[in-house]
Amino acid sequence: MKCPRCQKSHKHFAGMKCGCGYQFVLDPKECGFGDARIAATVAKVSSKGECFFTSDQLYAVEVLRGVRQYRRTSLMLVVATGVVAPLAWLGGLTWLALALGVVCAIAVFKSFTGTGQPTDRERWDAIIDKALASGSFPGLSKLLRRPELGEPPKAGPEPDLFDYGVERILIVERDLLVDLFVRNEFHATERCLVLSESGYPSYIANYAKQCLDERVDLPVFTLHDLAPTAPHPTTRLARALGRPASELRRHKVVDLGLTSETVKQMRPLARYSRAIGSDRTPLDALPYLQLRGRLATCLAQGLALSALLAERTWASHDSSSMSFG
Repeated sequence: MKCPRCQKSHKHFAGMKCGCGYQFVLDPKECGFGDARIAATVAKVSSKGECFFTSDQLYAVEVLRGVRQYRRTSLMLVVATGVVAPLAWLGGLTWLALALGVVCAIAVFKSFTGTGQPTDRERWDAIIDKALASGSFPGLSKLLRRPELGEPPKAGPEPDLFDYGVERILIVERDLLVDLFVRNEFHATERCLVLSESGYPSYIANYAKQCLDERVDLPVFTLHDLAPTAPHPTTRLARALGRPASELRRHKVVDLGLTSETVKQMRPLARYSRAIGSDRTPLDALPYLQLRGRLATCLAQGLALSALLAERTWASHDSSSMSFG
């Protein structure tokens, strides 16, 4: 076991307490990994404590860690096969050489079209629950698990909530995504109202109605997960405001995504989608800082994510900085 405090290796037979005094929370013989892996995953998804994050973002880092590990193992198998198979062939062990070749081909195929078996989500969440309960992982204090912005802040009169000036409205699919953007102050830096399709938070939805009544040209954007079917952007806006879609047709609504094309262009999202084997990909499978950078550009230029990523500069950028690794 590796101690997340002193970074030294600790033998399991020596007990669950490191020489530096750190008390281990997770038993690798039960979980398959120890405290250091959780600490590293939290540090990565939070950008070393800089950002709030969701359970989906935390799980995505774990899944893609498995992708990289599976590919490394496949590469080692290819190298070993390249050495052993010719020797087996020359030694008359044709069956062994062919068997190794088949196994190698399957491993290479899976490394690009699949990822092996990722950590089960239910099991992973139970491990995170245990880590949270222990209090030994300070970085988990920024984990957002449920919407908590239903009531306006108590400090100051309500108009002060919008001192940053409203230049656009962003409608997200799930309530928790509102918390993700607001707790990370995206709404202030990008001067936008952020609310969900359900009309959460209600005090923001009410203010959004007022803004749209006063300004027909106020830009509206929708942002959602990838799903087999999706409602029209104006329908999402109507749900959020609790108004008939017919009353909102004069407002232009830009659908930012996610789309199947967007997921294909964002390599981490594509790998994550294949790993979990689902036709639904959550928007917050992306790290927050990567998501924020792309959304800021989309909002400023009025572009969907797919249109932005179609540019060659962004496509090349995806192959490097979009990595979870």
